[in-house]
Amino acid sequence: MRIKNLELDNPFFLAPMEAVNCTSFRLLCKKRGASLVFTDMVDADIFMEKVSELGKEKAIKLLINPHPEEKPLAIQLGGANIETLKKTIAIIEPIADLIDYNIGCPLPYMLGKKGGCYLMKHPDQLYKIIKELRIAITKPFTVKMRSGWDKNSINALKIAKELEILGVDALTIHARTRVQKYQDKSDWPLVRKIKESVNIPIILSGDVTNSYLAHMAFAHTKCDFIMIGRGAKNNPSIFVDLNNYWKTKKQPIKPTNIYDKKTDMVKRDFKYFIELYERVENRNNLSELKDHTLWFARECQNNKELTQKFLLAKNKVQLHKLFNKVYFRIK
Repeated sequence: MRIKNLELDNPFFLAPMEAVNCTSFRLLCKKRGASLVFTDMVDADIFMEKVSELGKEKAIKLLINPHPEEKPLAIQLGGANIETLKKTIAIIEPIADLIDYNIGCPLPYMLGKKGGCYLMKHPDQLYKIIKELRIAITKPFTVKMRSGWDKNSINALKIAKELEILGVDALTIHARTRVQKYQDKSDWPLVRKIKESVNIPIILSGDVTNSYLAHMAFAHTKCDFIMIGRGAKNNPSIFVDLNNYWKTKKQPIKPTNIYDKKTDMVKRDFKYFIELYERVENRNNLSELKDHTLWFARECQNNKELTQKFLLAKNKVQLHKLFNKVYFRIK
């Protein structure tokens, strides 16, 4: 269970998620059993602007805010300017256990600067960047990619083979195109083809939201690791279930209802998240707390009744009191 020289306790990672992976959320998922947690994407251009404005330490504190208890920590980078990326790497590598480069981001602002999934449409430029990053990075170096730009340009298999040759230590495959974004089913057969064509670890991203689907993903794709994103966003304890499955190796029972969730478990996770937020965050962002509250409560039975009240809450105490009214049950 390793990527290059990084040893990992289990094959389940917390995926990088924009505006979700604050330090508190990363720590919560680490405590629940994620063997590797990722920051959300750090835009190298913005990072270096903050370094110029605030200095290295304050820029790291503002945009990454690493904590000793979340190690090993993976830092994901985005951008396309080679010199800016290299300068960012020189600053962040001492605090990272793994550096990931995102060529799957579909967001317009990243595409506009010729980064993210744009690079899958222009592989020659991608390979030029990867060569430079491989020289600059001494820690394990991974790349997160999609299946391609659209259904007519699915080139992940070809790119994966070239990235292995260029020295990338592992690949994360989110097997949807840029056009699909997060819609439709992930193309697991493509992940299987990539796994059979390269000799570096493959990390699956997409459509694993419970231990049954994790079992199916391993069986169908033969991937080495699984990255959990939206499945953890409202249920960090998914990592508890995944680890229980991994220890027993028994095929889990297929869930019959999305509401099959324990109310006390969700309330425990939310309470712990609030405690972590007060202890480790360097900001007091009520809007961010409300976002996480809504995600935690997304599948509760009284969601409609509570949503507006969450949005009107004036502080953490009110949010916590309101969340005590959340309940889940099997329909």
